[in-house]
Amino acid sequence: MLVPAGGLDSEGMEWIHANKKFFVPIKALSAIFRGVFMEKLMEGLASNQLMIPEKQKEFFNDTKGLKNRAYEKQWNVYVKKTFKGANQVVSYLGRYTHRVAISNSRILDTDGQMVSFRWKDYRDNKSKTLTLGYAEFVRRFMQHILPSGFYKIRYYGIMASTNSAVKMDECFRLLGKTRLIPFYQGLSTYEIMSEIFGEDMFKCPCCKSGKMVFVIPEEKGEGP
Repeated sequence: MLVPAGGLDSEGMEWIHANKKFFVPIKALSAIFRGVFMEKLMEGLASNQLMIPEKQKEFFNDTKGLKNRAYEKQWNVYVKKTFKGANQVVSYLGRYTHRVAISNSRILDTDGQMVSFRWKDYRDNKSKTLTLGYAEFVRRFMQHILPSGFYKIRYYGIMASTNSAVKMDECFRLLGKTRLIPFYQGLSTYEIMSEIFGEDMFKCPCCKSGKMVFVIPEEKGEGP
Protein backbone atom coordinates (compact mmCIF):
# COMPACT_ATOMS: atom_id res chain seq x y z
CA MET A 1 0.00 0.00 0.00
CA LEU A 2 1.31 3.44 -0.96
CA VAL A 3 -0.08 6.56 0.65
CA PRO A 4 0.52 10.21 -0.25
CA ALA A 5 2.78 12.23 2.04
CA GLY A 6 -0.03 14.52 3.07
CA GLY A 7 -3.62 15.34 2.26
CA LEU A 8 -6.37 17.94 2.16
CA ASP A 9 -7.75 19.34 5.39
CA SER A 10 -11.37 18.68 6.40
CA GLU A 11 -12.55 21.72 4.45
CA GLY A 12 -10.47 20.97 1.39
CA MET A 13 -8.86 24.39 1.51
CA GLU A 14 -5.32 23.51 2.59
CA TRP A 15 -2.75 20.84 1.86
CA ILE A 16 -1.26 19.38 5.04
CA HIS A 17 2.19 17.85 4.63
CA ALA A 18 3.12 14.67 6.47
CA ASN A 19 5.99 14.73 8.92
CA LYS A 20 9.13 13.75 6.99
CA LYS A 21 10.50 11.72 9.90
CA PHE A 22 7.31 10.08 11.17
CA PHE A 23 4.36 8.31 9.59
CA VAL A 24 2.51 6.06 12.05
CA PRO A 25 3.32 4.50 15.45
CA ILE A 26 4.46 0.94 14.73
CA LYS A 27 3.02 -0.56 17.93
CA ALA A 28 -0.40 0.96 17.29
CA LEU A 29 -0.34 -0.18 13.66
CA SER A 30 0.64 -3.70 14.74
CA ALA A 31 -2.28 -3.87 17.19
CA ILE A 32 -4.74 -2.62 14.57
CA PHE A 33 -3.46 -5.08 11.97
CA ARG A 34 -3.71 -7.96 14.44
CA GLY A 35 -7.28 -7.02 15.34
CA VAL A 36 -8.45 -6.74 11.73
CA PHE A 37 -6.62 -9.92 10.68
CA MET A 38 -8.07 -11.99 13.52
CA GLU A 39 -11.56 -10.61 12.94
CA LYS A 40 -11.48 -11.67 9.28
CA LEU A 41 -9.93 -15.02 10.18
CA MET A 42 -12.69 -15.79 12.69
CA GLU A 43 -15.34 -14.78 10.15
CA GLY A 44 -13.79 -17.06 7.55
CA LEU A 45 -13.64 -20.00 9.95
CA ALA A 46 -17.22 -19.48 11.14
CA SER A 47 -18.58 -19.41 7.59
CA ASN A 48 -16.40 -22.33 6.39
CA GLN A 49 -15.01 -20.16 3.60
CA LEU A 50 -11.39 -21.04 4.37
CA MET A 51 -9.82 -24.14 2.87
CA ILE A 52 -7.95 -25.66 5.81
CA PRO A 53 -5.51 -28.54 5.11
CA GLU A 54 -6.75 -31.82 6.57
CA LYS A 55 -3.76 -32.14 8.91
CA GLN A 56 -4.43 -28.71 10.43
CA LYS A 57 -8.21 -28.80 10.84
CA GLU A 58 -7.96 -29.91 14.47
CA PHE A 59 -5.78 -26.88 15.22
CA PHE A 60 -8.32 -24.48 13.70
CA ASN A 61 -11.36 -26.13 15.30
CA ASP A 62 -10.48 -24.55 18.65
CA THR A 63 -11.17 -21.00 17.49
CA LYS A 64 -11.26 -19.55 21.00
CA GLY A 65 -7.90 -21.06 21.92
CA LEU A 66 -6.45 -20.00 18.57
CA LYS A 67 -7.59 -16.43 19.11
CA ASN A 68 -6.19 -16.31 22.64
CA ARG A 69 -2.81 -17.64 21.53
CA ALA A 70 -2.68 -15.16 18.66
CA TYR A 71 -3.36 -12.21 20.97
CA GLU A 72 -0.67 -13.39 23.39
CA LYS A 73 1.93 -13.01 20.64
CA GLN A 74 3.74 -9.77 19.87
CA TRP A 75 2.81 -8.92 16.28
CA ASN A 76 5.22 -6.91 14.16
CA VAL A 77 4.34 -4.81 11.12
CA TYR A 78 7.10 -3.95 8.68
CA VAL A 79 6.96 -0.39 7.36
CA LYS A 80 9.41 0.14 4.54
CA LYS A 81 11.47 3.31 4.35
CA THR A 82 10.35 5.78 1.71
CA PHE A 83 11.83 5.76 -1.76
CA LYS A 84 14.00 8.63 -2.91
CA GLY A 85 11.50 10.31 -5.17
CA ALA A 86 8.38 9.45 -7.13
CA ASN A 87 10.34 8.13 -10.12
CA GLN A 88 11.83 5.31 -8.02
CA VAL A 89 8.36 4.39 -6.75
CA VAL A 90 6.98 4.14 -10.29
CA SER A 91 10.04 2.20 -11.47
CA TYR A 92 9.77 -0.28 -8.58
CA LEU A 93 6.04 -0.89 -8.94
CA GLY A 94 6.21 -1.09 -12.72
CA ARG A 95 8.41 -4.18 -12.51
CA TYR A 96 5.59 -6.01 -10.73
CA THR A 97 2.32 -4.50 -11.94
CA HIS A 98 2.93 -4.15 -15.66
CA ARG A 99 4.66 -7.33 -16.72
CA VAL A 100 3.65 -10.90 -17.46
CA ALA A 101 4.39 -13.81 -15.16
CA ILE A 102 7.44 -14.89 -17.16
CA SER A 103 9.36 -13.12 -19.92
CA ASN A 104 10.35 -14.84 -23.17
CA SER A 105 14.03 -14.45 -22.30
CA ARG A 106 13.61 -16.82 -19.33
CA ILE A 107 12.20 -19.63 -21.47
CA LEU A 108 15.24 -21.71 -22.43
CA ASP A 109 13.80 -24.62 -24.39
CA THR A 110 10.56 -26.30 -25.45
CA ASP A 111 10.11 -29.56 -27.35
CA GLY A 112 6.36 -29.76 -27.75
CA GLN A 113 5.80 -31.53 -24.44
CA MET A 114 8.16 -29.96 -21.90
CA VAL A 115 9.19 -26.38 -21.12
CA SER A 116 12.52 -25.45 -19.52
CA PHE A 117 12.90 -22.01 -18.03
CA ARG A 118 15.22 -20.04 -15.78
CA TRP A 119 14.11 -18.91 -12.32
CA LYS A 120 15.79 -17.24 -9.37
CA ASP A 121 15.98 -18.97 -6.01
CA TYR A 122 15.93 -16.13 -3.48
CA ARG A 123 17.07 -18.47 -0.72
CA ASP A 124 20.59 -18.43 -2.18
CA ASN A 125 20.14 -15.70 -4.86
CA LYS A 126 21.14 -18.11 -7.64
CA SER A 127 19.55 -18.67 -11.05
CA LYS A 128 18.31 -22.21 -11.61
CA THR A 129 16.60 -24.17 -14.37
CA LEU A 130 13.26 -25.94 -14.03
CA THR A 131 11.58 -28.21 -16.57
CA LEU A 132 7.81 -28.74 -16.50
CA GLY A 133 5.23 -30.42 -18.68
CA TYR A 134 3.03 -28.13 -20.78
CA ALA A 135 -0.04 -28.65 -18.59
CA GLU A 136 1.80 -27.82 -15.36
CA PHE A 137 3.56 -24.84 -16.95
CA VAL A 138 0.24 -23.41 -18.14
CA ARG A 139 -1.38 -24.12 -14.76
CA ARG A 140 1.31 -22.15 -12.94
CA PHE A 141 1.12 -19.35 -15.48
CA MET A 142 -2.67 -19.12 -15.05
CA GLN A 143 -2.24 -18.63 -11.31
CA HIS A 144 -0.84 -15.17 -12.08
CA ILE A 145 -4.03 -14.13 -13.91
CA LEU A 146 -6.41 -12.34 -11.58
CA PRO A 147 -10.01 -13.62 -11.34
CA SER A 148 -12.76 -11.53 -12.88
CA GLY A 149 -13.52 -8.47 -10.77
CA PHE A 150 -10.07 -8.30 -9.17
CA TYR A 151 -7.59 -5.53 -9.93
CA LYS A 152 -3.84 -5.27 -9.46
CA ILE A 153 -4.03 -1.58 -8.66
CA ARG A 154 -6.72 0.26 -6.73
CA TYR A 155 -6.88 3.95 -5.93
CA TYR A 156 -8.53 5.61 -2.95
CA GLY A 157 -9.13 9.04 -1.47
CA ILE A 158 -7.88 11.91 -3.57
CA MET A 159 -6.51 9.42 -6.11
CA ALA A 160 -9.83 7.63 -6.65
CA SER A 161 -11.24 7.95 -10.16
CA THR A 162 -14.28 9.82 -8.83
CA ASN A 163 -12.02 12.47 -7.29
CA SER A 164 -9.15 12.67 -9.75
CA ALA A 165 -10.82 15.26 -11.98
CA VAL A 166 -11.57 17.69 -9.12
CA LYS A 167 -9.62 17.00 -5.94
CA MET A 168 -6.35 16.19 -7.67
CA ASP A 169 -6.50 19.48 -9.56
CA GLU A 170 -7.18 21.24 -6.25
CA CYS A 171 -4.20 19.50 -4.64
CA PHE A 172 -1.90 20.59 -7.45
CA ARG A 173 -3.21 24.14 -7.15
CA LEU A 174 -2.59 24.26 -3.39
CA LEU A 175 0.90 22.83 -3.88
CA GLY A 176 1.66 25.36 -6.58
CA LYS A 177 2.30 22.58 -9.08
CA THR A 178 0.91 21.69 -12.48
CA ARG A 179 -0.06 18.27 -13.75
CA LEU A 180 2.72 16.60 -15.70
CA ILE A 181 1.87 15.37 -19.17
CA PRO A 182 2.69 11.63 -19.30
CA PHE A 183 6.10 11.15 -20.92
CA TYR A 184 4.86 8.64 -23.48
CA GLN A 185 1.66 10.48 -24.38
CA GLY A 186 1.38 11.00 -28.13
CA LEU A 187 4.22 8.61 -28.99
CA SER A 188 3.74 5.66 -31.30
CA THR A 189 4.25 2.07 -30.14
CA TYR A 190 7.56 2.02 -32.02
CA GLU A 191 8.76 5.20 -30.26
CA ILE A 192 7.65 3.98 -26.82
CA MET A 193 9.41 0.60 -27.13
CA SER A 194 12.58 2.21 -28.44
CA GLU A 195 12.56 4.67 -25.52
CA ILE A 196 11.97 1.96 -22.90
CA PHE A 197 14.59 -0.51 -24.16
CA GLY A 198 17.12 2.07 -25.31
CA GLU A 199 17.46 0.51 -28.75
CA ASP A 200 15.61 0.11 -32.01
CA MET A 201 13.34 -2.84 -31.21
CA PHE A 202 12.13 -3.08 -34.80
CA LYS A 203 15.55 -3.40 -36.43
CA CYS A 204 15.86 -6.58 -38.44
CA PRO A 205 17.99 -9.08 -36.44
CA CYS A 206 19.28 -10.58 -39.70
CA CYS A 207 20.44 -7.72 -41.91
CA LYS A 208 20.76 -5.18 -39.04
CA SER A 209 19.53 -2.38 -41.29
CA GLY A 210 15.94 -2.97 -42.36
CA LYS A 211 12.93 -2.53 -40.06
CA MET A 212 10.37 -5.16 -39.15
CA VAL A 213 6.68 -4.34 -39.44
CA PHE A 214 3.58 -6.04 -38.07
CA VAL A 215 1.33 -7.50 -40.73
CA ILE A 216 -2.07 -8.91 -39.81
CA PRO A 217 -3.18 -11.29 -42.56
CA GLU A 218 -6.66 -10.74 -43.88
CA GLU A 219 -9.14 -13.50 -43.22
CA LYS A 220 -10.18 -15.24 -46.37
CA GLY A 221 -13.88 -14.85 -46.85
CA GLU A 222 -16.08 -17.45 -48.40
CA GLY A 223 -17.00 -16.99 -52.01
CA PRO A 224 -20.48 -16.01 -53.11
